[in-house]
Amino acid sequence: MRNRIAKNISIALALVLMLTGIVGCSAGVSQSEYDEAVAGRDAARAQATKLESNLAAAQAEAAGLRKDLAAKGEKPTATPPPAPKEEPKPKEEPKPTTITITDGLGREVTIKKPVERIAFTHSASAEALKILGAWDRVVGRDYLITSELLFSGTSELPAVNMSMNTYNVNYEKVFELHPDIFLTGSTGYTWT
Repeated sequence: MRNRIAKNISIALALVLMLTGIVGCSAGVSQSEYDEAVAGRDAARAQATKLESNLAAAQAEAAGLRKDLAAKGEKPTATPPPAPKEEPKPKEEPKPTTITITDGLGREVTIKKPVERIAFTHSASAEALKILGAWDRVVGRDYLITSELLFSGTSELPAVNMSMNTYNVNYEKVFELHPDIFLTGSTGYTWT
């Protein structure tokens, strides 16, 4: 029972990460490569901040010197340097376009992001999608999810499975809907 709960929690967490875009690294990039890139970005930002601070101090000093010369009635012999050109800001790191998760059967699955169209079976998936704020992305639902009070717009969403069996999926209907991801419940059994 604990293993099943742990699997469901890990799947829910992966779904949260996928739908909200809170992902540290994507498939094809190791964690150390990602950490190295982040460290480089942070070092570049720190250096830019230091240079901006030095420039501001130099400009303040020059303004003070000009003020002193003006107080003495003298004119500066050199023209002040032109205002510094704004240097381009460091480029933002591209957000990952995929996420790799481990499904309930232990398989690694790579999913394209962002996930905009979701079809599902099983009431637990409906509840998770509602909690995550992803209900507006649902294009196909479990036949048992009919409550407009709990799940707004349910009457307009087609059911993707047959009555009396959550696992009797109408795959033709699923393919017609073109979901980015299709979520199903797990029986907990492993078929060999």
